Amino acid sequence: MKTALGTAGGPGPEEYREWLARGFTLLQAREWLVDGVDLGEAERWRARGIGTASAALPLRVRGITPQSYTPTTRRARRRAQRGATAA
Repeated sequence: MKTALGTAGGPGPEEYREWLARGFTLLQAREWLVDGVDLGEAERWRARGIGTASAALPLRVRGITPQSYTPTTRRARRRAQRGATAA
C-alpha cells in the first residue's frame, strides 16, 4: 500500500526505512529529502558535524561541499580574521 506522499512522487516508505536504518530520525530524513539531498551526501555532511539539512543549506548554496568544509570554532575564525587584518 502506498502512502499519499509516495503516490505524489515523494519518497516512499522504503526510502524512509533506509534513512532510519542509517541512524537518521524521521524528521531529519524528511528534511534532507525535501532539500533534494541523497543519502550519501547527507551522511557526509553528518560526518563533518552538520546533522540537519537546515544547517547545511547555507553552505550548499555557497557551493561548499562536505569534502571542502572544515568546521572551525568562532574563536578560531576571529583569530584568523584578526591575523589577516593585522598583517
